[in-house]
Amino acid sequence: MSIKVMSRVWDYSKQEGTKLLLLLALADFARDDGRAWPSVKTLAKKARCGKRNAQYILREIAKDGEIAIAKETGPRGTNLYTVLVGVQPIAPPIYAEGVQPIAGGGAIQRTKGVQPIAPEPLITIIEPLLKEDKAKKIPEAVKVFRENAARYPAKSWYATLDSEIGKAEKDLKFWGEVVHGYVGMGWNPGNVSNMLEFYKRREIPGGGNGKGPPSDDGYDERLLKRRATAKASLEKAKGKHEAT
Repeated sequence: MSIKVMSRVWDYSKQEGTKLLLLLALADFARDDGRAWPSVKTLAKKARCGKRNAQYILREIAKDGEIAIAKETGPRGTNLYTVLVGVQPIAPPIYAEGVQPIAGGGAIQRTKGVQPIAPEPLITIIEPLLKEDKAKKIPEAVKVFRENAARYPAKSWYATLDSEIGKAEKDLKFWGEVVHGYVGMGWNPGNVSNMLEFYKRREIPGGGNGKGPPSDDGYDERLLKRRATAKASLEKAKGKHEAT
């Protein structure tokens, strides 16, 4: 969560009611540059509204110019949002006395010996989304956490995650499933301690318990079986409800 982005929403947003609540939910996932990529389902749950209503509201907020939406350009094909509330637009060029731009475009006319004055930038240029990943000090488990929780954990957790999760591909994959499931349940994404407890128990939040280490060859098969069982249970419950 970015305190700067949350403060901008509180101070400058013109949204009210559910629209404001959804914008605050989005800001809760945002980095300092205003970017966030939570799923619509997660935002709807935090804002206490339906998924379709959340999609409609996000489009309305974008029309108001308070967010920008880049469809399916975030991690795992999610939408990439940029919170624009309170960001001052870049000012047009400022020219010194004797410097006039030609109407309709083209070269700039300058009085001899006079140079245009470059304006001071009014906003910080948004850094590439994955710039931090280039730093060699960031463990793979932390990168996986970022991809699934739309935020980085506190730096005090870096060494612990590197030690507990390691670098094995299937261990990292299982860790990603744990983080994704935990955040998907609407729980606090900053509670890394609880996520590690799920990981150690070989349990995916909302997906049932697994048996055996995640690096075991049968892990993927068990995960698919758990998902199929959960889906069948939901369909069965839905059928009973419709019958009544």
